[in-house]
Amino acid sequence: MRSGRDRKLTPCGRIREFVPAEERDRLSDLVSILIEKLELDAQYRLQWLLRGWLLIHVPPAGLLMGLLLIHVFTWVRY
Repeated sequence: MRSGRDRKLTPCGRIREFVPAEERDRLSDLVSILIEKLELDAQYRLQWLLRGWLLIHVPPAGLLMGLLLIHVFTWVRY
């Protein structure tokens, strides 16, 4: 993820030399806002993956628990 962030920030570094000195503070503020947005986007993607993991994990785990109960019940019965 870090290389993608650096790749997206490269144009900001290149444009810095063409920006007048009095506007460089404003450019620095824009770059910090962009960095914060990229970090929030990364966190959003990770949260989406973690929430999706429940949809992938819970149904098979429930199925296995059900099969385990059936197995124990048939073992006790016979």
